[in-house]
Amino acid sequence: SASLGGVFAVDAFGSAPFTPTQSALGLTLCMRFGTEAWRHSPNVTMDVYGLDSVTSAARTVVRSPLSATYEGAGVQPGDSAYWTPEDSTSCQAAPPRGLYGGAVALGAGLATSHTFLRTAGRCGTW
Repeated sequence: SASLGGVFAVDAFGSAPFTPTQSALGLTLCMRFGTEAWRHSPNVTMDVYGLDSVTSAARTVVRSPLSATYEGAGVQPGDSAYWTPEDSTSCQAAPPRGLYGGAVALGAGLATSHTFLRTAGRCGTW
């Protein structure tokens, strides 16, 4: 499937770029050597994690908890999330800040509770 990376060529160093556009758990590898038939390798597996949705209120009040629930392949209790200003370009460029609720671990039911200590304009989740 193209959304899971499709067919890709192995380079001279034994590497193959793999950029799936959807999440999936329990993928197994099929490989072809040159023009030989495809071979299935059920012992070579990969999970492609991905966040499918975040459910939360679109607005909150300073110092009031904002609850959010996360869904997606591989999302599990103990994973973490935080909110950043909307113009953030990456997690490296916008580390977690206590003013925006900080990084919070997902608990049972894949839910979090963030408390903003100041207004932040519009935020996106990472």
